Amino acid sequence: MNFENISQNWQNQHIQKTETTSNDIIRKAQLQTQKLKQKKWWTIGILGFTTAVLIGFFMSVGAYKHMMESLGLSLMIIMLLLRIILELMSKKRLQKIDLTLGFESYVTQLKSYFKNRRWIHFVFTPVIYLAYFGGFVAMLPVFERELSSGFYLNILISGVVVFIGLAFFIGYHIRKELKALDFLNQLLKQ
Repeated sequence: MNFENISQNWQNQHIQKTETTSNDIIRKAQLQTQKLKQKKWWTIGILGFTTAVLIGFFMSVGAYKHMMESLGLSLMIIMLLLRIILELMSKKRLQKIDLTLGFESYVTQLKSYFKNRRWIHFVFTPVIYLAYFGGFVAMLPVFERELSSGFYLNILISGVVVFIGLAFFIGYHIRKELKALDFLNQLLKQ
């Protein structure tokens, strides 16, 4: 008898659905946007540090005196600087999203930002990555000529491992950001 009462009470209970308000959506979107802003600073910092190391290497080995060294290192540095510029522009665009104009305007601005980020991830990132790799490959003959065969082999193997690891690392972070963007997009569709 006790089980029947519990079962009947269970079936008679009213399931309350909470309606998501536009303020709830905006609050969740603001939280997610804040996380994206923080990640941008990390990305810019890492890219900036790598660029500084390459510029230091460029100057210390006198690469500007030799065409092949200059070409490869310059290409790598330029690609990193281009990516930093893209991230800074994207960060600025994210900061310009104005919540005070109302929900519809916020949604429009956020969708434009999503479209821009997808463009960066699927067009610019592969081009930058391949050009950066091209700069490394352009430097290999210089390394082979200037370094011992053991050290050259070390650079060759570690370079390939680093570029494969970097490809997975970039892919992982792109997927992570796209999930965050999709989460925001799903919030906006409610």
